[in-house]
Amino acid sequence: MYNIINLILFYSLFHHIGNSLNNSKIFMTIIKISVSIICCLQYFIYTNSFYYMKPLLISFFLYDIFYIFFYIGLKKLTYNVVIYHHISLTYCLLYEPTAINTMPLFIFIGELSNIPMYSHYLLIQYSNIKATNVSNKLLQLSFFIEVSTYILCRYVFYTYYFIISYPHYQLQHGFAFYYMHFPLYIMGLNWGKNLINQFILDIRYKNKLF
Repeated sequence: MYNIINLILFYSLFHHIGNSLNNSKIFMTIIKISVSIICCLQYFIYTNSFYYMKPLLISFFLYDIFYIFFYIGLKKLTYNVVIYHHISLTYCLLYEPTAINTMPLFIFIGELSNIPMYSHYLLIQYSNIKATNVSNKLLQLSFFIEVSTYILCRYVFYTYYFIISYPHYQLQHGFAFYYMHFPLYIMGLNWGKNLINQFILDIRYKNKLF
């Protein structure tokens, strides 16, 4: 059945298969890409997509928190931020009364920007394996797509709603604006700044785009 517990069990099974093959990171990245793609498809397929997105995302957030705690650790600030992201979104999906009407579009935009990011990260992981070596041109192209999509979704779309239409947006989303939307927006801007800086450094270092 399609519910949170069964989805967590599926993530665990799939991830542990990867762990037994010494490819834990690759299998976890495949889970992330799959969740993002399925979530985007749900937005288009179902009229009430919130009911289908909710168990998919909550189960993934819970398993990813487990993965961070037991496989990565909390020494880096980045992973503490990721945990805040997961907890605040989970709370919003479960208890925020406005979420059913307001969240599907914003989840879709967020997950849409995640697909190129996870895909690029997966290519980087494959490039470190001799049997699946990835060309530098493909890595550069995937990074360009990642940065472009991120800017369009997180900077252009989210900034329009946060800055230009703030009064309407704040009323529409209620208290979730303060504990979830705005903090995650700021986190996204900072992450985007790091992506752009890295992309510029790559161009300068290699002296060409592709």
